[in-house]
Amino acid sequence: MSRSPAQFAIRTLRALEVLAFTPTTASGIADALCIHPRRARRLLSQLQRDGWLSYRQGSTERIYAPTLRFIALAAEVAARAPLTIMTASALESLHAATGHPAMLTIPGYGGTVCVARCLCDHGAQPAVPAVVPAHCSAAGKVLLAHRDAWRRTVLATPLERCTERTVTDPMALDRELDCVRQQGYALEDQEHLDGARGAAAPVVGPGGPVLAAISVVARNAHLLDGDVDEVRAAAGHASEEVAAACERYALEPRIVRRMLASYGLGPVDAYL
Repeated sequence: MSRSPAQFAIRTLRALEVLAFTPTTASGIADALCIHPRRARRLLSQLQRDGWLSYRQGSTERIYAPTLRFIALAAEVAARAPLTIMTASALESLHAATGHPAMLTIPGYGGTVCVARCLCDHGAQPAVPAVVPAHCSAAGKVLLAHRDAWRRTVLATPLERCTERTVTDPMALDRELDCVRQQGYALEDQEHLDGARGAAAPVVGPGGPVLAAISVVARNAHLLDGDVDEVRAAAGHASEEVAAACERYALEPRIVRRMLASYGLGPVDAYL
């Protein structure tokens, strides 16, 4: 039976998701996608010819891995994403008010990804993608607190101990996330990096879903109560910008949510 272009594109993206986590063979892709190994080999060969994959010869099959072309592509996407553009002024105001680096973070797969940051007077800039564990950062806690399916998935996996202060007990973290949701912000105190303290608050989209988190992180310095207030104000400002975009362009909120939201790990469809 012939496949539509949309089905081919979806299968290709799913194959790339598998490869992002570990190099694998055509047989591995065939098993993961429930397709014939011949079809998987054709798909991987085409991606390799186009520069998206490289390979080394294994004992019986080629072992494929993504090239850094994906990093370049991700950077371009992040720089032009509507959410990045709409929250730039909030990041700049937050950095000016606190003197700390200000960041916009979205959920990834098992962790979080910073997609924009403001470190100096040059304004908000796209960030080089870096994955941070969600359970031990202020931004990650905010996102986990508001995304129930993702939260269950993360808490069901072993939680990495990054420092002596990292909370690795799923039940204790679950209780903390309930408090984060109620109070509207999250803190981190040397749980991810020694000497680093942070605060984060949610960026809320039309209709109520949390799209991202805005945060500050201070190294070898104490966050003040005023810094937490500034973070919450910046997140509120960013949320207002998103809502204003809906009204300005007369877009249905459901469509805007899908335009702005991050689709990270599975179950991805549980994000919205």
